[in-house]
Amino acid sequence: MRRGQGRYNDTIAIAALVVAVLLSAVTWIAFYKPIVLDLVAGNSAALIGLPAAFMGAFLAVVIIRQGAGPIEFNCFGMQFNGLAGEVVLQAICFVAIADSIKLLRPVG
Repeated sequence: MRRGQGRYNDTIAIAALVVAVLLSAVTWIAFYKPIVLDLVAGNSAALIGLPAAFMGAFLAVVIIRQGAGPIEFNCFGMQFNGLAGEVVLQAICFVAIADSIKLLRPVG
């Protein structure tokens, strides 16, 4: 990869994330009906929480990668480095955030 190309990739990824959030907002405004509100209120952990968990995990990996270069770590007795490290770290972050959403969700 050429020097500085990683910065452009991260910028494109963050721009795509912003576009996705804006599209979600436009869709929300377009379908602002009581039945949709009831559906979202009843299933907010799945409809809002899981996409937010993915975005949080993605941003955590992008921020760590910008500051330290390639991600390398040992986990479960295995060594992960390069792209595999990023993918595994994002999966671990996503599962941790999704579990916390499940634990904090009110019962009933």
